[in-house]
Amino acid sequence: MNERLTQVELLAHSLNKAGKRQTLAEHLGNVATLAEKFAAAFGEEAAARFVALVHDIGKARGTWQERLMQLEAGLKPAFDEIKSDHKMAAAAHAYTFSVTAALAVAGHHGGIPDLSALKEELASAKWNASRDEALHNLIAAGLEIPVLLQDIAENYFRILMLFSCLVDADSIDTSSHFFSRLDVPQFDCLSTLYEKMLAAKPSCASASGEVVTMRQAIRDACINSATKARGFFSLHAPTGSGKTISGALFALKHAAHHGMSRVIYVAPYRTIIDQTASVYQSILGEKNVLPHHSTSDFWTGSGQEDKVQRQIAENWEGPVVVTTAEQFFESLYSGRPGASRKLHNLVNSVIVIDEPQALPVSLLTPCFAALKALVGDYGCTVILMTATMLPLEHGGLLGQEVTSILDSQVNLIRVEVNLDKFKGSLWSDISAFMSQQRQVLSISNTKAGALRIYESLPKESRVYISTWLCPTHRQKLIQRVRTALNAGESCHVSSTQVVEAGVDFDFPEVMFRERAPLDSILQAFGRCNRNGLGHGVGYVFAPVEGNLLPDYRIGIACVNELLYKQGRDAYDAQTLRDYYTMLYSQKNLDAHEIMQQVEALAFQTLRDGENCFRLIKTPQEHLVVNYGSDEELGKLHDAVSAIEHATKNDDVMPRWPIRRLQKHVVSVYPQTLAKLEEMYPLAITHLLLNYHLWTGAYSETTGLGNVIASLSNDDDY
Repeated sequence: MNERLTQVELLAHSLNKAGKRQTLAEHLGNVATLAEKFAAAFGEEAAARFVALVHDIGKARGTWQERLMQLEAGLKPAFDEIKSDHKMAAAAHAYTFSVTAALAVAGHHGGIPDLSALKEELASAKWNASRDEALHNLIAAGLEIPVLLQDIAENYFRILMLFSCLVDADSIDTSSHFFSRLDVPQFDCLSTLYEKMLAAKPSCASASGEVVTMRQAIRDACINSATKARGFFSLHAPTGSGKTISGALFALKHAAHHGMSRVIYVAPYRTIIDQTASVYQSILGEKNVLPHHSTSDFWTGSGQEDKVQRQIAENWEGPVVVTTAEQFFESLYSGRPGASRKLHNLVNSVIVIDEPQALPVSLLTPCFAALKALVGDYGCTVILMTATMLPLEHGGLLGQEVTSILDSQVNLIRVEVNLDKFKGSLWSDISAFMSQQRQVLSISNTKAGALRIYESLPKESRVYISTWLCPTHRQKLIQRVRTALNAGESCHVSSTQVVEAGVDFDFPEVMFRERAPLDSILQAFGRCNRNGLGHGVGYVFAPVEGNLLPDYRIGIACVNELLYKQGRDAYDAQTLRDYYTMLYSQKNLDAHEIMQQVEALAFQTLRDGENCFRLIKTPQEHLVVNYGSDEELGKLHDAVSAIEHATKNDDVMPRWPIRRLQKHVVSVYPQTLAKLEEMYPLAITHLLLNYHLWTGAYSETTGLGNVIASLSNDDDY
């Protein structure tokens, strides 16, 4: 084929199942129309249209067209960077108009590059000939060469939003060519969803009069504040005050009042996500609520309903999205096509950040910078909900006062904090005292510590909860505890922080929390006397071995100064403010220099570099365990078989089996995996990447707890 085509028809995609190819003109036009529509929400229609019209013009080159026909014929031509790539020729053209446009185009396969790397690549002129050939062939085919009349600001979040419009539009049109797009359900409008939430009467039969009054006051305040102007709001209220429902009432009414698009609920822990999604779906209807996290059932199902849910999840098309902080914030600092598709649908949304104090301190500044951009430039409202509110006016966070939904501080104390009784105690001291209680919960800093307490509790009523159990197992045990509490049965629980915030346990009389940062202590005691029907006592205990969690060292030092040395009241609002002031003076709120990378438009460094943006920074290895019902195990074995088949045959690895593994994974540090492999070499088989099959012992009560604890490995807490 000639280097410079003279044929009229240039192709974008090969034959689909109907035997039809898609022309380049058709694809570019379709993507431009969609991208323009998406960008209208933030006023960048012209820029989005230009980026879309440019993104695939590299496909007009003769070598690329020839390669397409070879692939269609079942041949596998060797990949050649210059001949096979199409995005860089397009980026070279876009770069003559706009750096922003060039970054978006260069990233639409594989991810947005660093600006410095893109400039270096294009300065070499290696793509100029490819660009010139593509433009020549466009003209020969009677197609217009895209032109940008106005430059686009070189702003990180502006680039990201335009990129989101491009990759979502590109993906939708490409999938529409090869596979029929599914019809999504007709969602209820936000005003209807608000009415449904309003009509759902809170269950207060098992709560004291004081608690019922508090919950009603907070509910009324949320409803009455919802018509205020868009911006930042705080809902600072005690644990157990009904923030999940009251916050949703505010969000839905606020969104409906201002003609906004959707509500996005963001929480730090899977346990909270599962609980909240279940509550919202029961009230609003399953079709209106998208629970988006790695173990959502629809990721791996083969039914039509699952396929529809997956399609909705790709770009958060539904009216209410429930997702993790990891999914939310890492998508904003990724620049990968898959993670970025949904971002344009954040525009004009109400974003509920539940338990913001659980965000890593070292990433607070970039997390809040993203929220400020969404509110300031993209029409969003953010509501932050917690019992231990951060000092939002701090320069490393928002740097400004926010609108408080509550007119005055709500301070209903249901738990007496005892700091002294178990200071310098043995693990056996805690177990012995707990064993004398009917219903009691202890939360330890480490998995090993929680196991030590568990081992001496009454066998018939004891429960152990930690990440040494796979997610399916943890969820089952959490439900078992709820059932026992509601029935008034004997229940002795030893856990780690996985139940510390957001899990609606109510141990009416007694609870233990190992000495920890102040926000953790207060959040934990929210699991005690939640409904105000008991006389809650929360014991802070300090094992003689001391704190074994390095991340807690500074927070515990602040607690020692304020509570133990100065004798402050743990529940006093000033104590909490002073605690955060002390903590932040010793911590770097942008320890990985994320904002410096944002300023440099270093997209690839942000997602892949040594100081990349990750809410969970420590690398982990994943052990896939055989736990679950017969049906769940059958699905797990199907996933493992699919992975093994793809690996054996060197096929493209499908996503669904990897997602299905998530419910059955116990994650450990690399050094722990090495010790397990040394001790149990026949029990571990490498599956793919950092996933390994575990065929050794797995306990119905402690998961891999006893196995890992037997290694005497203090590294894996």
